[in-house]
Amino acid sequence: MDKLWQTRLRRHQKEQAKYLQRVFNDHFVLVLLVLFGALLYAYSNFVRGIYGHPFWVNLVVAGVAAASLLLGRLVTLMQKADVAFLLPKAGAMRGYLNQGRRYSMMLPVVIELATTVALWPLMTVGGNPNVAILIAVIVQQLTFAYASMSVQLTGLFNHKWDRMRLVIVALDFGFLLVGQLTALLPLALLGTVTAAGLTYATIAARKHEQLNVLRMVKREASRMATIYRFYNLFTDVPGLGGGVRRRKYLDWLLRRVPVVHAQTWAYLLVRGLVRSQEYFGLCIRLMIVGALAMWVAPTWWLGLIIDLAFSYLLGYQLLPLAVRYREIVFTHIYPVAAAGRKQAWSRIVSVVLYVQAVILGLVQVVHAPALTSALVLVLGLVFVPVLVNGYLRRRIAD
Repeated sequence: MDKLWQTRLRRHQKEQAKYLQRVFNDHFVLVLLVLFGALLYAYSNFVRGIYGHPFWVNLVVAGVAAASLLLGRLVTLMQKADVAFLLPKAGAMRGYLNQGRRYSMMLPVVIELATTVALWPLMTVGGNPNVAILIAVIVQQLTFAYASMSVQLTGLFNHKWDRMRLVIVALDFGFLLVGQLTALLPLALLGTVTAAGLTYATIAARKHEQLNVLRMVKREASRMATIYRFYNLFTDVPGLGGGVRRRKYLDWLLRRVPVVHAQTWAYLLVRGLVRSQEYFGLCIRLMIVGALAMWVAPTWWLGLIIDLAFSYLLGYQLLPLAVRYREIVFTHIYPVAAAGRKQAWSRIVSVVLYVQAVILGLVQVVHAPALTSALVLVLGLVFVPVLVNGYLRRRIAD
């Protein structure tokens, strides 16, 4: 079973690396760096603006830290065929699952370290706790994360243990909240002991239960489906199409494209954009994230960088729309000019980017009413035709 885990892990890591290279390309990493810098700057100003130690700060710290425990999921790398072929080996899979739990803890460890360090300035508002308290809180979070992972593992033997994850979150929230109101170090130590006790209870519970292989396969399939849906926002995932939705409420927008021979490509592409889940959802999500980033941007020039970066990101992600129907034989048989495809794509994407530029610019104006904020709106609109006609259109394959 150890060899089976190692084989599947290598295959899994190789496959994930392939998709991660496509998702975190140079353009997306650039946008993430800009957003990360903007968030750090805004968070720094937010912490400086807090005076004393109001009660709501304790609630925010405890709530965010406790909610972070829900982000880690158990990795088993099980497949559908395992229901039949590994069922006779169910009793010998405890070592296999323990390796899966150790691998699964990599992400929670990073999350808990990052979350605790990020929340540390809020814990220190109105005081100056020493490093020992920070280390104690980190140990508590890591212990609760391990207990949460152990509960997921035990849930594969007895589904009644699944509800214990919420109990763990509630306990972590309580220890952090009461600890900030009284003494953080003793409560963190008590929380660590409690989480360790819960972990020991899961080990004892598994000794008297049988592994449910079918439940394990279903949960792994659900976990991988979540990951692939995220990848599908940036690249095509075989077997996971974006799907099509009617969206009747947008028919008024589609009717603006006349059904004439000269607008054949525009007719196809605008429907491909509006009715496909992948492109339409991508536009909505990027606009929402961009608007939130603009709202937390502390200066107009940073808002301008965010505006231009999101225009570039959205335009670049819509490049595959230009070749969406190229493999359909009728687009080659029907007497339409091939050059019309690029022209239609340019007009449609320009409209989308104009809408995004207006939304992000208005957010900047409302958030910080000033002449410079209006300049962000104007420059964002000017950037759209330069981006589409000067760069993106050249990237479309003939």
